[in-house]
Amino acid sequence: MALDILIFETKSMERKILEKKNIEGYNFIFYEQALNDEFIDTISDKILEDTIILSIEKNSFITKNILDKFKNLRVISVRTTNYDNISLNECCEKNIAVVNTVHDDGQSAAQYTIGLIISLVRKIKTAASVTRFTEDFNEDYIGTDLSKMTLGLVGTDFVGMKVCEYAKAFGLNIIASDSKPKQQLKDKYGVNYMPLDELAKNSDIISVHLNYTPENFHVFDEEFFLHCKDNFYFVSIAQAELIEFDALDKYLSNGKIKGLALDIVPCEDSCKSCKQLSEHIMTRLECFEHTNYIEKFRQYPNVIITPRIASMTNEYIDTTLNQNIINIKEALNGEKMCRIV
Repeated sequence: MALDILIFETKSMERKILEKKNIEGYNFIFYEQALNDEFIDTISDKILEDTIILSIEKNSFITKNILDKFKNLRVISVRTTNYDNISLNECCEKNIAVVNTVHDDGQSAAQYTIGLIISLVRKIKTAASVTRFTEDFNEDYIGTDLSKMTLGLVGTDFVGMKVCEYAKAFGLNIIASDSKPKQQLKDKYGVNYMPLDELAKNSDIISVHLNYTPENFHVFDEEFFLHCKDNFYFVSIAQAELIEFDALDKYLSNGKIKGLALDIVPCEDSCKSCKQLSEHIMTRLECFEHTNYIEKFRQYPNVIITPRIASMTNEYIDTTLNQNIINIKEALNGEKMCRIV
């Protein structure tokens, strides 16, 4: 008998890949929506009774209410690295395994990061608005040779390491800040590790590759930006919670930040459930404030905003889904897990 897997926040590409794989023993039930306290009420009692596997992404909030509705749930598989949208204590009490997905190469996201850096430094967004070379062609379209610049990497795990490799090919001088310096980066690329405030003072380009934790909430704040060079570039494909947007807005507006690139969607599902969650965890709706700032930033010619697509290649999606299925099988079979929270 095939086991049902409820897959939430399904992208069309994910659905096509999974349907093509036709994995024996599993029946996929696809939902484009995120799973939350509102949407759970639209799911039939039979599905709630029969389901033992959920597959979610970052916009599904797994609360006690949701866990109580699923009578036989055994596995929640997250198709991302982060899992702070799940009530882990409740899962432990109900003996529900939570597994996340991590890729060790970071290749797709690193390639995208380099693309953002080149676009900013060579002013591609601004130059693309010019249809032909004219006499009034001016310094607004003139960039800088990357080999004359210093790149500061904040975070040098999988993605940061790949960015380092690609950046070196362009001749960038590379410095880094990380709680766990990588000896191989020191040896192979001559990366010099230093405290974050020192990196800020010495970087022409700062590229952020940190996973968000409560400990590094707003690590890029007023004090950090004060330490930065004048006319530096700031690039982040990490989560919005790392950045204090008031400070970012201030230093972008006054020109200290010469170019900004964010691969970010701070509030993808502005709805009643967001407000309910905010009240539940007793915090302000900062994601809504971020959304307002993002709309403001989009108006700047030296800003690039993209909707959290740094990793979104066909190859990455396929690998993620394969790992997702492996995680589920291992959890159900009681095997030694490659990923478990």
